[in-house]
Amino acid sequence: MWTTDPRQTCTVKLIPRRPGSTDLEASSGGMGDFSLTGSDGGVGDFSLTGSDGGVGDFSLTGSGGGVGDFSLTGSDGGVGDFSLTGSGGGVGDFSLTGRVVMSGGGVGDFSLTGSDGGVGDFSLTGSGGGVGDFSLTGSGDGVGDFSLTGSGGGMGDFYLTGSGGGVGDFSLTGSGGGVGDFSLTGSGDGMGDFSLTGSGGGVGDFSLTGSGDGVGDFSLTGSGGGMGDFYLTGSGGGVGDFSLTGSGGGVGDFSLTGSGDGMGDFSLTGSGGGVGDFSLTGSDGGMGDFSLTGSGGMGDFSLTGSGGGVGDFYLTGSGGGVGDFSLTGSGGGGMGDFSLTGSGDGMGDFSLTGSGGGMGDFSLTGSDGGVGDFSLTGSGGGVGDFSLTGSGGGVGDFSLTGSGDGVGDFSLTGSGGGVGDFSLTGSGGGGMGDFSLTGSGGGGMGDFSLTGSGGGVGDFSLTGSGGGVGDFSLTVVVVWEISL
Repeated sequence: MWTTDPRQTCTVKLIPRRPGSTDLEASSGGMGDFSLTGSDGGVGDFSLTGSDGGVGDFSLTGSGGGVGDFSLTGSDGGVGDFSLTGSGGGVGDFSLTGRVVMSGGGVGDFSLTGSDGGVGDFSLTGSGGGVGDFSLTGSGDGVGDFSLTGSGGGMGDFYLTGSGGGVGDFSLTGSGGGVGDFSLTGSGDGMGDFSLTGSGGGVGDFSLTGSGDGVGDFSLTGSGGGMGDFYLTGSGGGVGDFSLTGSGGGVGDFSLTGSGDGMGDFSLTGSGGGVGDFSLTGSDGGMGDFSLTGSGGMGDFSLTGSGGGVGDFYLTGSGGGVGDFSLTGSGGGGMGDFSLTGSGDGMGDFSLTGSGGGMGDFSLTGSDGGVGDFSLTGSGGGVGDFSLTGSGGGVGDFSLTGSGDGVGDFSLTGSGGGVGDFSLTGSGGGGMGDFSLTGSGGGGMGDFSLTGSGGGVGDFSLTGSGGGVGDFSLTVVVVWEISL
């Protein structure tokens, strides 16, 4: 049964094409509010179009056979708030478009649910007024591939869930007002490759989870207001390669986890407000090569790669520098070559550990605020060649240990506040290579212990200016191999 608003002036044509199939068209004043319900056999394929005044608020429900494929278009006045539910056979493929020629319009708030058969592939577009808040749920076969776009007013808060078949590949874009807070979940087959972009108002707080086959490759970008706090998790298949960028307001606090196959190569960038506190973890397959940059600085964080360890990476915090952090690469892969830089407020206290494959060559630099107290350990493959520099506040107390292949050649410099007390040890056959260790400014260099076992200690230069050099212990143990 159709019910239209008696106050709405429109011309309606119902053109039966076949049983369960309807073509509904309204011109002039468009189409008012309506309710459409099909029981037992559900609702067949249909086309619904409202011109000039667009399409008002509506409720569409199909039981038993669910709702077939459909096309819904609202011109000029766009499409109002709506509720669309398909039970039994779920909801088929559809195209939903609300557009405006002069102003206003778009697509209002809506709720879309498909049971058993889930929700098929679809395209949803709101122009002018964009797309309002919405809830989209597909059960059974989940949610197919889709394209969702909100222009002008962008896209409001939304909740998107696909069960059983998970969520397919999709493109989600909000312009003008950006994209609001959202929760996006794919279960069973997880979540396919996707592109998610919020312009103007950026992207709000969100939760993004893919279970079973995890989360595929994706690109996630928030401009203007940047990107809010978020939680991103991929289980089973882990998380594929991705690019995550927040401009203007930067990137808020977040937790990013990939399990099973771990996490692929990625690029994570926060501009303006930088990057907030975060936890980044890749399990089993570990974490691929990545670039992580915060302009405006980077908050406290925990970064862990298990199984395959952590690949080569570049981590930079500007303005506010880099906060306290823990960085660990476990398993046979350990940690690859990397560059870690904190500017402005320098770098806080940290713990840096590479197990199994040890730690590759690296460059670690803290400017202005210098480098805080830290613990740096490489096991198995030891620690490769590195350069560690703290300016302004110098370098705090630290412990540096390389096991297995020992510690390679390195340069360690603390300016301004000098270098605090430290313990530096190279064990295994590699011992410790050639190095240069310098403490400048009023702090000079504190008390320290320096030990090279197995391969001993190579040529070195150790200098303390201003406060000089404190008490120290220097031990060289050389293992001789004698052939008889």
